[in-house]
Amino acid sequence: LHSIFIGGGTPSLLSAQALSRLLLGVREQLDCVNNMEVTMEANPGTFEIDRFAGFRKAGVNRLSIG
Repeated sequence: LHSIFIGGGTPSLLSAQALSRLLLGVREQLDCVNNMEVTMEANPGTFEIDRFAGFRKAGVNRLSIG
């Protein structure tokens, strides 16, 4: 697996811990490349710097904001 797109609804309302568990489960079940692109869709109205720092730590390396 080379990329994951987490979108639909407002996934940026997930906690960083919930997102981390989701991504860990994906990595445990699928053959993922080390530098996998993990994109998360986000609503600018829900941006909280601490939450997004947690998403980055969980593995999100690309945002789609709009």
